Amino acid sequence: MTTGIVNLNGYEFEGPYRTTTSLLKRPGVYVITGRNSSEEDHTVLDIGVSEDVHGRVVNHDRKESWRNQRFTYIGCAVLYGEMQENRNIEKELVSYFDPPCL
Repeated sequence: MTTGIVNLNGYEFEGPYRTTTSLLKRPGVYVITGRNSSEEDHTVLDIGVSEDVHGRVVNHDRKESWRNQRFTYIGCAVLYGEMQENRNIEKELVSYFDPPCL
């Protein structure tokens, strides 16, 4: 399930998805978000890049850290693209958001 498109620092990400079933096994940047209600803005918890976004998020080693942030809803927004560009976007977003779960 997706809530649509979320703009993160000028980049349009799909999602955030509340389940991993919609994530593709493609290269992309993923952003883990949290919020407690649909009226709240999304809080960026984690940012990463992978050749296989679906596999990485499903098997992520920092899932417990996401849960420990105590948000009611955890989601994953994704921007698919070429790996070099993905790495550049990830670096920019990490610098901008300084996510707590890195």
